[in-house]
Amino acid sequence: MARKRGGGHKAQVLRDDGERLSPEEEARLTAELESYVSSDADYEYFAEDEDAGDVLPPPTFEDVIYALEAWKDDGRADQLHTTQGVDRRYIGVAPAGLDDLVAMWRGSMDVEARVDLARALWDSDIFEARLVATRLLFQARLRPDDVAWAMIQGWIFQMDCPALTEAVCKTAAKRVQADAARLDQLELWFDAADDTIRSAAFRVTLPWAKLRNLKDDDIAVQDRILGWVVTFGAEAGPALRLSMSQWLRAYLRHAPERGTAWAQGQVDALAPGVRREIARLLNIELTPS
Repeated sequence: MARKRGGGHKAQVLRDDGERLSPEEEARLTAELESYVSSDADYEYFAEDEDAGDVLPPPTFEDVIYALEAWKDDGRADQLHTTQGVDRRYIGVAPAGLDDLVAMWRGSMDVEARVDLARALWDSDIFEARLVATRLLFQARLRPDDVAWAMIQGWIFQMDCPALTEAVCKTAAKRVQADAARLDQLELWFDAADDTIRSAAFRVTLPWAKLRNLKDDDIAVQDRILGWVVTFGAEAGPALRLSMSQWLRAYLRHAPERGTAWAQGQVDALAPGVRREIARLLNIELTPS
């Protein structure tokens, strides 16, 4: 049975009774949750339309590294090293600089050239080069994209810092939106031992949680992802709980009536921590029978 409760509730990270987060870790993850789903423009790096002006020659790997180094900022590089927590080369390029460079390069390459350059940049293990690699493939109309999708799946298993995890998941989301049959491959990620990889399935499908004008196929996708909440919610680690919370918060904000009906119908199947989180987000009580 579900009924309204008075008072508002702050969104919290999903957690079950058997595993508690420290106050500091919960505050950090909750802050990330808030920022991650706060904007419907979250998945826009830059406009989809290509520049119809002068087209430059396709850049080589050396051209890209040279251009990145022209934006070098040692102070920013040191800060990135600290915040990302992984030992690799950081050049210190600001996000706006990366976007300007990628927008210039992207229009000068066909799909095959983009994929080849993205592969070389990722394999360099330079932080900004890896970000450029993800942005080169961030376009809904990338066709054909089978080779790009296969490469991105490999990147999912190499995510090791917050910024690259977000960048890879956003790029992967475009490829899954282009072909929803790829949800079959995302579901296999739940078999991974690494909680970050398991959580990527929800992060990559976040655009579906924000849809308003739904087609039947979109509803089917949402129902499948909600099925993941039921199936995998009970044994979720912190990263998976966070990404699940992000997805649910966006979905319930955009479809509260449908979400309420779903939650009431699944109340007995939901893990206790998941049920409590949904009750907070919907401001209702969910009592199992």
